[in-house]
Formats: sequence, structure tokens, C-alpha cells
Amino acid sequence: EYEYTNEQHKKLFDTVDNCDAYVAVSGYSCDIMDKLYDDWYCYSEGEKTLAGKGTGKREEVVWTNYDINSI
Repeated sequence: EYEYTNEQHKKLFDTVDNCDAYVAVSGYSCDIMDKLYDDWYCYSEGEKTLAGKGTGKREEVVWTNYDINSI
């Protein structure tokens, strides 16, 4: 299984949120990710059809702790 549990998402966030470095996290937009990374920069190109499945759409997002236009 490739999905994180909510607890795993929180543990990852606690780790990366305290990094003294540029950090980028890629994932799908969902309530827990949107709440955890609320203060981070969020980049998305909109919903896409799931690869290989042809059913359903999801929004892939990259959250960063920095403005990508500033580097």
C-alpha cells in the first residue's frame, strides 16, 4: 500500500516543518495535507485523470516551505 495514514502524514510534517532547509513535499490534495501545510506555499496544475486507471481525477500538489520564485 502506498498511502500514508493520518499519523504518518503528521509525523512527516513535524519532521520537515522543523528543517532548516528548502523542503518540497509532493502529494494529492486532501483535508489533512491542506491543513498540515496551510502555511506553506502550494503549487498545483489542477485535477488530472489518474494514470493507468482512467477513472477519477485527483489534484496533485507540491507544497514548499519557500517561494519557488525567490530562488
